This record gives sequence, C-alpha cells and structure tokens, in this order.
Amino acid sequence: MFGNNEQILLLSMSAQEVINALTLDNVVAFLKSLGVEEMHVQSKKGIIICPTICHNPINTDASMKLYWYQEKKHFRCYTECQEWMNIFELYQKFMALNYHPVDWYEAEDYVKQFINPTNQHHTRHSQDTFDIDDFRCDSIAPEYTP
Repeated sequence: MFGNNEQILLLSMSAQEVINALTLDNVVAFLKSLGVEEMHVQSKKGIIICPTICHNPINTDASMKLYWYQEKKHFRCYTECQEWMNIFELYQKFMALNYHPVDWYEAEDYVKQFINPTNQHHTRHSQDTFDIDDFRCDSIAPEYTP
C-alpha cells in the first residue's frame, strides 16, 4: 500500500492526528468500504449525509440522517442514537451491529488505511526520513563477542 516511510508515519499517527487528517474523500471511501452504496452518500459544502449505519444493519432500510461534518470531523446521528461520534466510534458501532465487536485499536487500524500520510501535515519535519533498518535492534546494540 505505502512505502516504508509512509507506513512508519501512518503507524506513528495518533488517533487525533488521523481524525484531523480526514478529508471528505477519505470519509466517502470509508463509508463505501462498509457497504454504503455510492448513491446513498450525498456530499455538499463540507457535509456528508448517509444512511444511519450506526444503528441499522447495512442492507436494511435506513433513513439518511447520519451526517459527517468536515469542520468538526465528527458524525452526528439525528435519529435513534442522537449523538456525536468520531469515525472510530462509528466503526465500532457498525461492526458490533453487523459482524462482531472490535476494540478501539482495531477501529484505528481500519480507519488509517484511508489516510495518505504523505499528503498530510504532521508535527514531523518534512526532511525527516526513515528507513526500516533504523528500527532494527541490532543496528544500535554493540556486537557481543564472548
């Protein structure tokens, strides 16, 4: 999917950095990956409107009352849930309802696949580069000879 540097950057991103990095396209791709049909995803002026997958199984009739607010980087359900939730919480609700419960870390890992870390602004300096060999223990430990 990504090169070593991008993988390392992606793995090092905090949950808040992931949330901050989300674009409307990322959120649409996320929703489609869950089985929300493209015709049921409406986007306008920084808002995405989609079916209430937070409390309705994926292939059932659901009202178009789940909103993503790009400025707030949160979903809002305007029917049964009546709550704000971040993308990780929505994924956890969706999975528990349709498949099996997942923990926060599984949700984070799933959502991270929709972020392109090389296009995001992070606290790291752009000249920082990493090589996977930088993280090998034998590259920093002195050699031992008995």
